[in-house]
Formats: sequence, C-alpha cells, structure tokens
Amino acid sequence: MTRVHALRGLAAARSWAGDAGQGLVEYGLILGLAALVTVIALVFFGGAIAAALSLLGDAIDSSR
Repeated sequence: MTRVHALRGLAAARSWAGDAGQGLVEYGLILGLAALVTVIALVFFGGAIAAALSLLGDAIDSSR
C-alpha cells in the first residue's frame, strides 16, 4: 500500500469517526423537541383535555 492510500484510509476513518455520534445527537434533539412540544400542548390544552376525558368517563359510568 502506498503512502497516499494509507493517508486516504486514515482520513476516511477520521471522517467516519467524527460522524459516529451525529445520528445519536440528532435523535436526542428530535426527542427533546417532541418533549417540549408535548409539555407546551399540555399547558395550553390540559384543561380542555381533562374536561373531555371527564365527560367521557361520566358517559361510561352512566351507561352501566
């Protein structure tokens, strides 16, 4: 193997090693964003959701 091929292989290995954690970081960012959106939605719509579930529970209880 020539020196050029060895250097290309080393450069490719370093490039791949630097990208190894990128996917995990992206998934973490997406998960964090989804959690943030969920919390914000529950803050704004929590009362309406609770009321709807309460009505649904009352309807189930009254059907017995």
